[in-house]
Amino acid sequence: MNLSGPLENKLQFLDLRGNQITGPLPNISRFSFLKELKLGTNQLNGEILQGSLKLPNLRVLDLSSNKITGQVPDLSFSSFLKELYLDRNLFNGSLTKSIGSLSKLEVFVLQLSHLGVMDLAYNDLSGRIPFGGQLQTFDESVYEGNIGLCGEPVKKICPGDEIRPDPKITNGLNDLEVEDDGFITEGFYISMGIGFATGFWGILGTILLNKSFRYAVFNFGSGVQDYVCLKVELGKTRLRRRVQNP
Repeated sequence: MNLSGPLENKLQFLDLRGNQITGPLPNISRFSFLKELKLGTNQLNGEILQGSLKLPNLRVLDLSSNKITGQVPDLSFSSFLKELYLDRNLFNGSLTKSIGSLSKLEVFVLQLSHLGVMDLAYNDLSGRIPFGGQLQTFDESVYEGNIGLCGEPVKKICPGDEIRPDPKITNGLNDLEVEDDGFITEGFYISMGIGFATGFWGILGTILLNKSFRYAVFNFGSGVQDYVCLKVELGKTRLRRRVQNP
């Protein structure tokens, strides 16, 4: 890949994604005004030379889906970098601290096959830690001091990831409670009915089967009836007398 010509001091956007560009990445640092460099999905290989990506105005760097080897390049000079795509390559070794110094970085996609050492502690990184690969295999101390980071393995929960009750579980519990309430109500009425029937037929059966008790009950009922009738008649008599003799 050979980049040269009169545009070195004017070129700001370079998009060569999806071609069949081969060979190592050349020194692009002379394109100092470059803001977006997109070389993803090609056949670039070999290691990136130190200082070859010294681009102070770079905002977007896409080297994904190539065959680049070696360590992740030093990007400390690209302080305005917002998007960095290095996934689907053959990077290995440790992740340089220059990544942590990119305070404006919003998107960082990286897939390392043999990452053994990484330390991003006490920078100003923020956002969700990308899930997958090896980023979750490191201890939380690797990300210590970056209060804006969230997601595994740090303990801070990202916005939108708050634990919410499962509607299925909640509905299931509510349904179970309703079933329990229905069972209790039904059992209560059944018990009350059985108790009433037992008491009623217990008393009625005793009256019907025990002759002397039956007579005693009937006599008691007749006595009560006579007493009530007598009281009623006496009340009527007194009322007539008061009407006739005001």
